[in-house]
Amino acid sequence: MNSVIRSLLLLCSLSIVCAQLNAQKAPLLEIRKEFSIFENILTSGQPTRTDFELAAQNGFKTVINLRSRGEIGSWNERKKIEALGMRYVSIPISGLDDFNINVLNEINEVVFETVFEAKGFVLIHDSNANRIGALMALEAFFNHDMSVEEAVSLGKKSGMTTLEDYIRTLLFDSKSDYESDDELDGFDDLFM
Repeated sequence: MNSVIRSLLLLCSLSIVCAQLNAQKAPLLEIRKEFSIFENILTSGQPTRTDFELAAQNGFKTVINLRSRGEIGSWNERKKIEALGMRYVSIPISGLDDFNINVLNEINEVVFETVFEAKGFVLIHDSNANRIGALMALEAFFNHDMSVEEAVSLGKKSGMTTLEDYIRTLLFDSKSDYESDDELDGFDDLFM
């Protein structure tokens, strides 16, 4: 677990810290279960076609869809988003194993590219905001120096429901590993 924490801090922190340098509050669009917790990012449950049109009109440049391939609805979301001039990125999260460093790194890379290269906002969604809320809790804990309880609370404010127990356990296990690793003492001061 220590190598996962070390990698997470090294690879994810830079993107989020850099994104904060170009921070702007993403506009709320009145999408079902929408949350604006971190700058430049709006998270939500499944948007409608009209929601995507509103997002494009309000400076959103990228949509990240966390729904698995088996959850995709009856209309072509990618086609709609690209027709509106936005970038579509699918990062499917279909199970607990998908809450890993690769997913966090991929999301952070897309956020970084959107904020700095496209100069716009990012909309990240799943079907009901549960998965994105869980990811926001991980982001808060690892990259924003929040305690386990603060991170879980933020995750719940971002839509996390049924994943709370799993994320809480993951964070407590990570905290124990982090606190017992002398090599990491003071490491968070480099990026936070």
